[in-house]
Amino acid sequence: MTKSTKAKLQAFSRKGRLKTSFMLLTWILLCFAALTTKAALQFDVFPGYGDYVRAHHWCPFTFELNQDGPDFNGFVSLGDSNTGVEHRIPIELPTNTRKKVVIPVFFKDGGNLDNWTAKLISENGQTIEERSQFRATEMIPWSGYLMGSVSRSFAGQPKFPEEPRQEHYRPQSGRIQTAHFPDQPLALEGLNSLYLHASRAIELEIPQSKALGAWLAQGGHLIIAMDEPAEINSTEWLSNLIPFIPDGVGSLKWDGTLEKWLRSPSEKLSPAATCDPSLINRLEQNNYRHNRNVDNRYTRLKDDKEKKGRALPVVTGTVTDGSVLAEQEGLPLIIQARRGRGQLTLLTFSPERDPIKTWKNKPWFWAKLGGIPGHWFEGGDRNFWSGQSVDGLFGSMIESRQVKKLPVEWLMAMLVVYLACIGPIDRIVLKKLDRQMWTWVTFPAYVILFSAVIYYVGFRLRAGDLEWSELHVVDIIPFGQETVTRGRTYGSLYSPINANYELVSNRNLGSLRAEASANWNGPFGGQSSKVLRQAEGFLAAVSVPVWTSRMFISDWYDQLEVAPIEASLKKQGTPEAAIVLQNMSPFDFNHLRLIVNNQVYTLKGFGSTKLSETSSVDLEEFLQKNSSAFRRALRSRSLALGQTYRLDDMVGTSATASFVDILYKKGINNLNFNHERNMDLTSFLKDDNAVLLAWSETAIGIPKLNQFTPNKETRRTLLRLVIPKTASAK
Repeated sequence: MTKSTKAKLQAFSRKGRLKTSFMLLTWILLCFAALTTKAALQFDVFPGYGDYVRAHHWCPFTFELNQDGPDFNGFVSLGDSNTGVEHRIPIELPTNTRKKVVIPVFFKDGGNLDNWTAKLISENGQTIEERSQFRATEMIPWSGYLMGSVSRSFAGQPKFPEEPRQEHYRPQSGRIQTAHFPDQPLALEGLNSLYLHASRAIELEIPQSKALGAWLAQGGHLIIAMDEPAEINSTEWLSNLIPFIPDGVGSLKWDGTLEKWLRSPSEKLSPAATCDPSLINRLEQNNYRHNRNVDNRYTRLKDDKEKKGRALPVVTGTVTDGSVLAEQEGLPLIIQARRGRGQLTLLTFSPERDPIKTWKNKPWFWAKLGGIPGHWFEGGDRNFWSGQSVDGLFGSMIESRQVKKLPVEWLMAMLVVYLACIGPIDRIVLKKLDRQMWTWVTFPAYVILFSAVIYYVGFRLRAGDLEWSELHVVDIIPFGQETVTRGRTYGSLYSPINANYELVSNRNLGSLRAEASANWNGPFGGQSSKVLRQAEGFLAAVSVPVWTSRMFISDWYDQLEVAPIEASLKKQGTPEAAIVLQNMSPFDFNHLRLIVNNQVYTLKGFGSTKLSETSSVDLEEFLQKNSSAFRRALRSRSLALGQTYRLDDMVGTSATASFVDILYKKGINNLNFNHERNMDLTSFLKDDNAVLLAWSETAIGIPKLNQFTPNKETRRTLLRLVIPKTASAK
């Protein structure tokens, strides 16, 4: 080797070492930068309410992000592998910022949190952080009981009796930090009730307090406690909400007043029930199905003698509306008032301080205060059966009539003919022709022929035009000077090709979900749906396979300046009883039904109508008639083959879907449905209240979801109003 060659090799070797060292140093710096960025970016996920979520309801997923490193732009992603739904929210994190994001998600029956995955994704699609396997969070059955708690202290969180024997069916409470309190009412719908200490109310921001008000209006139960008047007076929205004007502080001696209230079986002195024990399957179920006071557990409670004579600090003041459930020496202790369809219970004392804090009956106090009937704790072993989803009824109503199923008989006949052709017929014919070798030609020919036949049959049964059908179910709820609407938009999309379609909503207080289904029926709806939340509303991309129909549901809240219908009951309980209706909208309503006193009245139009002069039918008879085809239609939707059955009477079916709990309680057609708490209106028929159902063949001005132009499109609306006794509703 020459000296020049050797020098060149040494120089090349030095360059190689320098290059390798430089690459190694660069790699180390990049890894260090990545680790530094990852460490500087905090990504925490908090599912549900403390340790709990609720099946078949909307619940929150709360994300807390803290950025100490460089600016970050990207997305928070939350996906469910069971339904294929993914929610995304764009997020900007400048240096040294902390942000909170709440995504309301719908938990279907039979699901669990193992299917959910939360990700932090950069603008270029790179996954920065990922969280999954939320096994510490327990799922409460859809008909169970869950109370949210925004207590003054951690120790002040409500606790319930350790009954019944099965822990999974005991009432539960989940603590919610004010920083994590949802700013969307949908995310609160998984709660039966919510306890809020007045001292924490000032920490709630305006969107959070508005979400709380909307949740209360649609049927929530808000329990408020206070220590002093300043806690109320310093929070304007709270002072306007409660039925009490505090003006001072006093003290009472414990004389057993609260224990007497706790044992009292009077329904008038108890908060309205927020759960229904008759929806629980138990041994000797019939003994507990119809009577609230078969065996009231509260009546057997004993006095806590250690509390006698102890000082009970109370806030004094003036009751402005509602009713007093418990009082001592003329001072109200528990005040109850209606707010929209919900109820507000006010305590003029703090259950987080002595003597309530150490009261041995405190768990039972929370149970009764939360609206849990006494016989919830009776009856031995129990089981929350998972029934059909109410979504299936609406799906059967609005899904495309272009799709028909292949009858099993047809399939069996084609299979027999096919086997006969490729077997004995082929052999006999070719043997007679003495052309057995032709089977290499005839067999592929049979396959091609029958494939063409099957395609033709499928084309004739399922091919059609692009179709979109919408049904809006809207609850009109007067709430103070406002009118709150809680809406559900059921949209069925039939696609003649494999394609993605855009759905858009401009409502901030809304979201999109797939159709819920029972465990044994498999998933329906959008198995691949991506929902991108925007500054106003959301933009969703949904996929629908060729020749199939899929249903998507948008749940939303809104406010109206003018209610579309005003209704009032006159001279109720007399022969002159009448309903007065006024159409405040420019839209026509084709069918009007009034449900009152277990009767269903078919109204001929607006104006004043005497009930005695109006045709009616018993409510149970009405439900039995209109639900007779439910089981067959739902089974047809869950099967790929067989006869095609659908629910064509949309008016009757949608009315029946508003009272599905009665079907189970009365054993009508052996039906049992899962649903969100505010979907069923049965509880509002008590105390001579009335429910008005108004059907329109138009969308009454509700913005449409679809952003594509279908060949066929229908849009309908069902308005639901609860009319309180001797009152009016807008």
